[in-house]
Amino acid sequence: MRHVTVQLERATRSTGPRSSPDTPALVLRSPFVSGALAAVWAGALGLAAIASPVLLAYLLAPHEDTHGLPGVSVGDVLRGGVLAWLAAQHATMHTSAGSLSMLPLGLLAIPAVALYRSGRWAGRASVEAVPAAVAATATMAAAYTAAVCVVTSLVSDKTLGVGMGSVAIGAALLSVIAGGLGVVGGGQLWSELLRRAPESVPQVVRGALAGLATLICGGALLLLASMVDHFGRVLDLSRALNPGTSGGAVLLLLGAACIPTGVVWAAAYAVGPGFAVGIGTSVAPAGIALGPVPAFPVLGALPATGPAPTASLVALGVPLLAGLVIGLMAARRPASTAARTVAEAAAGGVLAGLALGVLAWLSSGSLGAVRMSELGPDGVRVGAVAALELGVVAAAVAWEADRHAAFFARAATGVRGLADIVRHRGRPRSTPRRARLWRRQQPGGPAGGDS
Repeated sequence: MRHVTVQLERATRSTGPRSSPDTPALVLRSPFVSGALAAVWAGALGLAAIASPVLLAYLLAPHEDTHGLPGVSVGDVLRGGVLAWLAAQHATMHTSAGSLSMLPLGLLAIPAVALYRSGRWAGRASVEAVPAAVAATATMAAAYTAAVCVVTSLVSDKTLGVGMGSVAIGAALLSVIAGGLGVVGGGQLWSELLRRAPESVPQVVRGALAGLATLICGGALLLLASMVDHFGRVLDLSRALNPGTSGGAVLLLLGAACIPTGVVWAAAYAVGPGFAVGIGTSVAPAGIALGPVPAFPVLGALPATGPAPTASLVALGVPLLAGLVIGLMAARRPASTAARTVAEAAAGGVLAGLALGVLAWLSSGSLGAVRMSELGPDGVRVGAVAALELGVVAAAVAWEADRHAAFFARAATGVRGLADIVRHRGRPRSTPRRARLWRRQQPGGPAGGDS
């Protein structure tokens, strides 16, 4: 993909005053043409990236006869790969056993990355201002959504159908968000958008991203600790499936695609509401209630039914840490008044909590069977609780940090000095460096240590 985008970009840059209006390079300068080409390329790249491992596993599988696996043709395998690509758009599939809407978040990343990379090429090729970026993004989203809907109509049948509404909405949102970010980045318009945005927006977004990253890191650590603690069970489930060499490779890829989903579920546990693994089940700090669980290795990390493990309750401090990070970031770049600084911190916490709620909604769904029709966290509950926790903690931390700025500056200087001593094995630095941990920036002036 990088080779193709570089060649197209060179063709675009080679356009000069002597080029005629009908040259290909000038055509590529149209945001509508570049957006449509980016959509086609993103769809082809995502489909190939998802369908290729499925086809490769089929070709490497031990065949019982010279015509392939019994009852399974190459066409069936290719159709399965296309259905997996449609599922990556967060589509709902309808079968005789029920609806399949459970999406591994790792699978969602494949079309998202393809759309982002293609959008960056479209931005470099044809975008120089915000209106052109809007046109390229809209064209890319429309073309990509139309292509996905056409593919859906071709592969759906009476036994296994794909919900046209869900796949169209998922593809449209994914192309607008991922493709739009790529177009803006490729057109180098972030600085212009930041100039147009209100002064507090960049600060709120930075704080929300830092808080969300803290929640995700906390969820990842909790998932890792649980998998290490239950490693024997995870290993037993992997051996019990006996997938063989090619099947083991597919199982490994599927497990890797489910890891981001497990991280979000663990973050939902840390926030408080937890998640479900079937109707009438709950995995939360208030207690564990589980029934029969599918024999999938990643699910072997689930705790046993009963009170929540005492060690796992440490994860309840993750939202507090995320709120602390957001509050300190707001206090480092204070607004004109203390009230506005606190409001920015609270807004960043609420935005981070709502973002976690969206991720929780994306990671939930059903697996068709009646009992497995409820999987994952409740996005609304997770988002509401996380927004409340992070918003309150961030606002309180920002208020106290603004009141005691001198104390935080001295503490940051001490921490930096201790880090330098550890780094240089007890020998002090010959030239002291300015502490950057708490470089408090005054409104309309240089950085300082107090307010």
